[in-house]
Amino acid sequence: MNELAMQIKQPKRRGEWVELRFMAVRRIQVKSTQFFDRGCYPCAVKGSHWPYAEDAFDFLVVYILPRDLWYIIPEPVFRGQASVALRPAVEDSKYSQYLGAWHLLKEKQPCNLAAESAL
Repeated sequence: MNELAMQIKQPKRRGEWVELRFMAVRRIQVKSTQFFDRGCYPCAVKGSHWPYAEDAFDFLVVYILPRDLWYIIPEPVFRGQASVALRPAVEDSKYSQYLGAWHLLKEKQPCNLAAESAL
């Protein structure tokens, strides 16, 4: 079924209903790291044994526990890598633009309906 064609009912005050015709879907893999090694916080970009399937999710969200920082990284940025090395103290590091980049989750992006219908 085409998610964009579905009508989703949302509650309003006093038991009224309003129909919505669109829904934003973001597939997010959340990870955390606390290990600091050679100037970076490494984070594995794979499951416990195998790499994630390509297009398994849209964003990697990584929480660095000791620094209370979040990275929101689009999947194409790290595709094919086994890990990402996060360096929050380095302004021009590879992933610095994704530090606290919550706005990326609000941006419009194409939805892979074939992948969604397989869920």
